[in-house]
Parts: sequence; structure tokens; C-alpha cells
Amino acid sequence: MSSVVEQLGEAHLTARRAKYGHPRDARALVRTWPITATAAHRLMTAMPASDALHDTVVERIALDARSISVSADPLVWPGAGRSDPVLADLATRFDKAAGSRKLTTMTPEDATQARLLVLQTLWLMSRMVGESARDVNYDLRFSPQTSWESHHAWGEVSSATAKRFNAVEQLAAGGLHLPIGAPNTPAGALRQAVATWDVEAHRALLGDRSTGVLHVVAHQQAQSVHAFKQFVDGAAKLGVIDFVTHQRLAPVLTDSAEAWTALQGVAAEFWQARTPVPQSLFVAAVDLRTQFEQFAHVPDPGDARGILGTISDHLASSVTVAATARDLLRDEAISGPARAIARVVSEHFPLQTETVVPAEAIRKGRIVTLPSQARHLLEDPADRCLSSADEAFSRTAGLDALRRTSPADSRPATPTTRTQGPPPRSAAGEHPPSVRR
Repeated sequence: MSSVVEQLGEAHLTARRAKYGHPRDARALVRTWPITATAAHRLMTAMPASDALHDTVVERIALDARSISVSADPLVWPGAGRSDPVLADLATRFDKAAGSRKLTTMTPEDATQARLLVLQTLWLMSRMVGESARDVNYDLRFSPQTSWESHHAWGEVSSATAKRFNAVEQLAAGGLHLPIGAPNTPAGALRQAVATWDVEAHRALLGDRSTGVLHVVAHQQAQSVHAFKQFVDGAAKLGVIDFVTHQRLAPVLTDSAEAWTALQGVAAEFWQARTPVPQSLFVAAVDLRTQFEQFAHVPDPGDARGILGTISDHLASSVTVAATARDLLRDEAISGPARAIARVVSEHFPLQTETVVPAEAIRKGRIVTLPSQARHLLEDPADRCLSSADEAFSRTAGLDALRRTSPADSRPATPTTRTQGPPPRSAAGEHPPSVRR
């Protein structure tokens, strides 16, 4: 029987072949992705010699995928339907590896190699799913059988899905560049704080799908964006971030903070939590802000590459948290106090004469499902949160090159007449992880 590393190497080869030759059905890919990501997380959990940051990367991807699985079926896109055979096969391979008896005899070196193979496979597949979702808009333009309503609905959701997978791709690619023992460095500790907040925010939004949790997460995210902006300002003063990137990033971070604050304000009006918000969410948020504040005022940022990697990691996390918050508003069970709903809707829609909630529910102080008007008031700032997070993520594309280039690497190469071969550790037809599109 082949070893776990060999099994995962075959899974990675399957992913590479699919990436460059698999017929793509975007909706089937999105439907099946949660199964694959969850199976990858089960495998990482089962492996010995745990590496906290690498394992957390896969957990973050799996939590975001779980949010997709909750909201996929009710949507007009992707909706219910068939699964993608390649992603389903990869999930089966991950589960088979997780159940292998050879996991207990793996050496630390083999465990590290196995983790990298899982991340490489997730990176390839998330890129394929994201590209397929992105291309839906282009395909719809040339489809005479698609109505304008369907075109608008499918295009909007598929575009948001493409943004989300671009961020997921960054998470997987960032995990591939993590050194072993990274949390022992200052930059590693900051990245661990980013990962912990990401996990806690997703768990909270998935664990209690209510306006109360949405309010708390939005409030903490708004405060984190403020702290992150100060961190970026400090990094720019120290020369870690170039002037142009900082000038482009500052206004969109301000807009992002305002969007989260607006979402927090509306959610507070409809406050309704089924269970207490976990204390670990507040601890993670405070720790993240503390880390940002500390790095914003230190005279020497330490490892510049690590700092740049944390910036990309946090902005990718912001995209997935915003997308998960947006998913929450598609939950038909989300509810709020009848009296508050009637008051807020009447204030924002003064010309509307119809009653959005029954008078008896208002009189008895009942909790009712949010009507479409109330949902609209939440969806607008939530959409703005997602778009501003994606815009901030896109505007830092130049940091990827800075993070992967040392001062020595940037010097002009010595002229030579020799024919240069392919770079080491690269396979034919495969490019190193690059995530910005």
C-alpha cells in the first residue's frame, strides 16, 4: 500500500490535470467545493506533529466553504444540482488518507510534506473554481436563452463568489510560503492573531445565524479595520509598504470601516441572538487589535516579508468574513423584534403604507422573520463590506512581488551567454502560486 505522502501526491496530480484540462461546470464546482475543503480539514486534523499555522489555514478555508454549503441551495446560482466528479474524487482521496493507519507512523518531515501537498491541491482547485465563477458573467452575455432577470441574479452572485475564491486562493498560497515554526517570530504571532480572529468570526456567524451575532462581528470587524489602517500607516512610514500602495489602500480601508459600522448599526436595530456570543470571539478581536497597534508604533518592524504576508492574509480574511456575513442574510430563518422592524422600515420607507409585520406581533413583542424591506437595509451595507474588502485586497497586489523578492534578488543579474533552464522546484506547465487577478 502506498504511503500517505504518495496518496496525496496522486491527489495533487489529479488536481493539476483537472486545472489544465477538466471541462468546467461552475455551478457544480461551487456546490462540491465545501465537500473537498471539509475533507482536507479532516485530514489535517488527523495528521500527527501538528503545525498550528498550516492547520489553521485549512480550517479557515473549510469554515468559509461551510458557509457556502449553507447558502448555495436556496440561491438562484449555483442552486441545487449535480456535483463535480473531480472535486468529489479529491474529497474521497483526502478521507482515505485520513483513515490510513500509516498516519501514526509518519515522520515530521513526511507530515510537513503532506500538509504542503494538501495546500497545493486546495490552491489549484480554489483557483479553478474562482476562474469558473468569474467566467459565468462572460458566458451569460452570449447566451440568448438567459432572461435579463436571471442574467442579473446569476451575474451578481457569481461575481461575489469569484471575489471570495480569489481570497481563498490567497489563503492557500500564503500557507505554502509559511516557514515551519512561524508563530515564534513577531510577524508569525501577528499572523496567528489574524488566523484566530478569522476562525472565531466564521464560527460565530455559522454557529448562531442571527442579527445579534452579525452586530457583534460587524462591530469588532469595524474596530479591527481602524487598527489595521493605523498598522498600514506605520508600515508605510517605516518603508515596508511603498508609497503608491499606501496611498491607494488608505481611502478604501476608511470606506471598509464605514461599511462595517453601518452594518453594525442596522443589525443593532434588529438585535436578536439565540445563544450568547462566545467570549473567545471578543478575546480574538482584542488580541488582533493589540497586535496591530503594537506593530504600528515599533521603530523596527522586523521581518518585512512576514509583515507583507500578514497584510495580504488579513485582507483575504476580511473578504471571506464579509462574504460569510452576506451569506447569513440569505438565511430565511433570520429574525428580529417585530416592533423594531416596523419602526425602522417605516423610517426608511415613509411612503410605504402596507404593514410589514402583523400588528398583533408588535403588540405582544414577538420575534418575527425579517421581511424583504428589513433584509434590504442589512444587505446594502453587507454588499458594501464585501466590495470594499475585495477592493482593498486587489489594491495590495504589488505587495506579493515585494514579499517574494529580497534586496539581493532585486540586483541586476550578471550577464551570461548560457541558456537558462527552468527554475528549480517547478513542474512543467505549472506556475508558482500567484493569486491576484
